Amino acid sequence: MNAEKALMSCILQDQTVIGSEILSMFQRDNPFEDDVVRRVYHAWSTLPNRTSSDELITTMLEIEQKLKGAMNIDWLTEIKEIVSFLPHTVDWRKYLATVQKEYTRRCATTVLHSGLHDIDSAEDVQELLQRVSKELLSVDIQKETNELDPRLAVQEEQDRLRRGGLSTGIASIDELLGPLEPGEVLVVAARTSVGKSLLVGNIIRWLSVQNNVPGLVHSFEMPAAKCIGRMVASLTGKNSREVLGLYSQGEQEVVDSYERIFNAPIVWDERGSLSMAQIKNKLRRCSAQHSIKYAVLDHVGFIKLGYGKKNEELGKAIKEFKSECKELGVIPIIVVQLNRSSIEEEPGLHHLKASGDIEEDASQVILLHRETLLEPEERQRVAEGKPLPIKAGIAKTRYGETGYKQLALFLHSSLIQDNYVEDEDVPE
Repeated sequence: MNAEKALMSCILQDQTVIGSEILSMFQRDNPFEDDVVRRVYHAWSTLPNRTSSDELITTMLEIEQKLKGAMNIDWLTEIKEIVSFLPHTVDWRKYLATVQKEYTRRCATTVLHSGLHDIDSAEDVQELLQRVSKELLSVDIQKETNELDPRLAVQEEQDRLRRGGLSTGIASIDELLGPLEPGEVLVVAARTSVGKSLLVGNIIRWLSVQNNVPGLVHSFEMPAAKCIGRMVASLTGKNSREVLGLYSQGEQEVVDSYERIFNAPIVWDERGSLSMAQIKNKLRRCSAQHSIKYAVLDHVGFIKLGYGKKNEELGKAIKEFKSECKELGVIPIIVVQLNRSSIEEEPGLHHLKASGDIEEDASQVILLHRETLLEPEERQRVAEGKPLPIKAGIAKTRYGETGYKQLALFLHSSLIQDNYVEDEDVPE
């Protein structure tokens, strides 16, 4: 019965999407067995404007008016209890599957009971089984009525274009990459110490610090304090190794930047290793409590995997992460280490660890490449706060085009900007 109450709670919280799909699926049938939930659903399904408005309180009052006098129950209290049964609608398809399964079982049981007293021969048994099969098929057909509607698909694409998606904050990457969309995995990959976490840190700063977009950051490899220090350096142009000391000394620009990041809508998680079940639980909670729009895994090599083959388990984990993000309307951003074989050549998709699964699930892939062993003159440039070139290759994208862009990497202040210029002295 809890699944029925949970599903009814989801219907009332999201009448336009969830309610419409349930109505389309069951049509005139009432799939609920619990008497109170069954009556509430029936009253709701007969409202004239049940899915045209998201005014929940109005809907609750209209349902209460329809049920007045039935069973001598305080219906408004019952409806409020159903609505508050779940804090969010994230798992509504799971509850739907449970309700659907029980509904199917009851339909089959009803047909069996009605036909048992008519059995006189083996032919009657065969006929009864055919009737049960037909009933089950009928239920499955109802379940699938809303699965393919090309008009809705086009409308969703129009809505997506109107929303516009989110940006990385680096114009030349956005030009090739296209918008960041919920459920579409952005992979940032490179060899060790090239700058993949630094680039993702710049994206986080752009989204949450400069544009107030809520996000969840799993920083498996680097403590949150160090990530924040890099972001402060990129905001102030200071040396990332010195900002914490300057903060302790009360340097005003640095203090203000730290406070700005503290107040940004970022949920930090720096636990060293988590299972995908723990990550998904954190995703659901942060979606409900903080309305996060993106989630970062830095990097996937630290996810606690099962006991199967490592590449297969990693591919499975990424699929689960992608699926959960899509359900929640969250943009998944994952950081991936490249295989050792990429050291001798420019990186490609085939250098991704578990490359088959990651390439298949990724919608957008950024491959970073630069020489990590710096020459003396390059070290001098870094010390003077001048940029080094770093190549960002867009190896896969759904909405833009593939290609390379040469960006400016300010290692001194952990900043990445558009368009490397060799004689550029300081970041803009």
